[in-house]
Amino acid sequence: MASSVHNLVFLMCLIAPCMALSVDKDVTRKVRCTSAAFPSCFFVWKKCPDECRTNCVIDCGLCKPVCSTYI
Repeated sequence: MASSVHNLVFLMCLIAPCMALSVDKDVTRKVRCTSAAFPSCFFVWKKCPDECRTNCVIDCGLCKPVCSTYI
């Protein structure tokens, strides 16, 4: 009985990292405008485009997320 529990724990330790990696791939970064000068866009969450998930900023004037090369 104890052996089967240890085998199950070992198997879970092998599977859990794979499950975490698959979840992280589907996470989409979101940005929002924090300038009150743009009331229609102020604090509205926008999803970043797939091509720039790590370097995305919001253009408050357009109320659109854009890729940035300066991040």
